[in-house]
Amino acid sequence: MKSVLREELLTHLMLTSGLMDQYAKAEPGFVDAVVDWLKSAEQLLQRRRNSLGSMPATERGRILSVRDGGLDKEHVDPKLPKRKALRVVAASAMGRVELEIRQHLMGIENELKPFSDKIAQLLALSSKRAPIPLPSGPRELWLGEVWRGLAGGETQEMFTFVNASLPLVDRLYLLDSVVSQLLEGAGPTPENTDQLAPT
Repeated sequence: MKSVLREELLTHLMLTSGLMDQYAKAEPGFVDAVVDWLKSAEQLLQRRRNSLGSMPATERGRILSVRDGGLDKEHVDPKLPKRKALRVVAASAMGRVELEIRQHLMGIENELKPFSDKIAQLLALSSKRAPIPLPSGPRELWLGEVWRGLAGGETQEMFTFVNASLPLVDRLYLLDSVVSQLLEGAGPTPENTDQLAPT
């Protein structure tokens, strides 16, 4: 379920802007906020059984070590006052984890992109048989209806491949993205208000 992990990581990264504002303003709660952010990242990744989960744990431990009197000569000038050194260590730890998460997200997107392209092809081919119905009812149910409509005929082989390669949640996630782009680009016309065909 790479799509779920992608959305969760993107949401988690959105918190870094507020944390950096705290750092810039020298707010006293910055270090604790970073420790909490790292802990949440660790739990998120471990919940998804992702090997990257060990990195936030390591960085969190490094911050706690400096808080307890340890030194981080690799990243911090030993001459800095302890409070300032702790803030620097926290900021650098957050930056490293953020970078790793962004790189991981790029990897997820690269893995999903070929399937997104195939789903776009499926939509284009199947729409020659029957236009895509416009959204109605719960979004997930509608997406399921659209997905099932892609099977059959010349699209069956590609449909079977994508169906076997991705879990349902990822298929519907990518389908939602592709169909949303079509709806935004085309939309209903006065002659056809209940169906949509890609152009």
